[in-house]
Amino acid sequence: MEVDSEVAELIFDSFAHPAFSGARGESTSRQMVMRAEEFDIHIRIWTTKNGREMLGQIQSTNSECFTQNAQLYLLQDGKRIGSSKLNALGEFHFSGVPEGFLNIQTDLPHLTVIGALYTT
Repeated sequence: MEVDSEVAELIFDSFAHPAFSGARGESTSRQMVMRAEEFDIHIRIWTTKNGREMLGQIQSTNSECFTQNAQLYLLQDGKRIGSSKLNALGEFHFSGVPEGFLNIQTDLPHLTVIGALYTT
């Protein structure tokens, strides 16, 4: 069986769209949303004393997209530096996220989606 591939587009980045004037508090995390044809990938990145963390959730844009068996990989320079599986809520987590250009690869039985992001 042939697996299709697709590129996820970054449609929101809180660093590029800062909070409006007068918004309460200061955010210590970066929020991003990537969109693929069948689902959105919501991402939050923050720094702790032990390094950078990434928490995300995949949300289907249609009820026919099946993401429960998705395997995710964090890549830097084309090499896998982390992997994660979705939990029952469609969430994934990566620890020790490096700074720089990264890719998130989402492998589904019928589709592979890759999205690019930059962490600072």
